[in-house]
Amino acid sequence: MAYNLMIIYPNASEAHFDMEYFLGTHMPRVETIWRPLGLVHWKVMHFDAPGRQGEDDDKGGAQGHSCSSSVGSILTFQNEACYQNAMQCAAAKDLCSNTAMFSDQQPILITGATVALGPLG
Repeated sequence: MAYNLMIIYPNASEAHFDMEYFLGTHMPRVETIWRPLGLVHWKVMHFDAPGRQGEDDDKGGAQGHSCSSSVGSILTFQNEACYQNAMQCAAAKDLCSNTAMFSDQQPILITGATVALGPLG
């Protein structure tokens, strides 16, 4: 079963996140290093800033809610063994320390197996 790493960057006041560097430099490096080790796909989400959610009900925000995170990514590996190998490879430490190049916030890491995936459309 697929195994996922979710990385969430907090939305603290005065937080900095360089999306251009993240998408143009960091994520291509992640893919180059971890794809041979079982990375299947990745995606990046930009969460609505406080005060923006709910302004347009068609966009799905809840009126008055603020988001405690600004950016998140999900990396999906073939299985947990592939994830463990990726995290223990020589380049993993370099990838993790590269966070300072695009964010001044300590990310929150959450891992877990995919238990269901529904077809849509």
